[in-house]
Amino acid sequence: LEVSGNLKVTSGLALLDNDQRVQWGSSNVAFIEGNDDEKLVFGVAAEHMRIVASGNVGIGTSSPSANLHLKDGSGNTELKLQGGASTANDVIAFLNSAGSTRGNITYDTDNDFVIFNVNTTEKCGLSPMEISN
Repeated sequence: LEVSGNLKVTSGLALLDNDQRVQWGSSNVAFIEGNDDEKLVFGVAAEHMRIVASGNVGIGTSSPSANLHLKDGSGNTELKLQGGASTANDVIAFLNSAGSTRGNITYDTDNDFVIFNVNTTEKCGLSPMEISN
C-alpha cells in the first residue's frame, strides 16, 4: 500500500509486525521502531533512545538498567538543567514514596551558589567566594 497524502485510521488499530518501523525520509533519517516483547526505539539515522518493557529509558544505551540511564560512548556524560526564566534556579529533588520532597540540590543561577537541603533544611552551601584555587 502506497499512499500519497494522508493515511487515516478512523477506528481499530494500525498494526505493524515486530521490528518494523515508521520512518521519515528515504534513508532512515528519523524513525520509531518497536516490537511486542521488549522495546520501543527512537532514532535519527541510528538508535538514540530506547524504552524497554520495564519502563526504563536509555539514551545512548540499548540496555537501560535504571529509570533513566544516560551513556556517552565517546567521553563524559552530561545532564544539563536550564531554567526558563532569568530568575529560575536549577534543582534536583529527592522524593519519598509518598511524593514529598525530602531533600534537594539547588543551584542559584543568579548568585552562583549551590545549596544542599535535607528535609527542607539547608545542610551545606557552596559559593565561588568560599572556594579557593
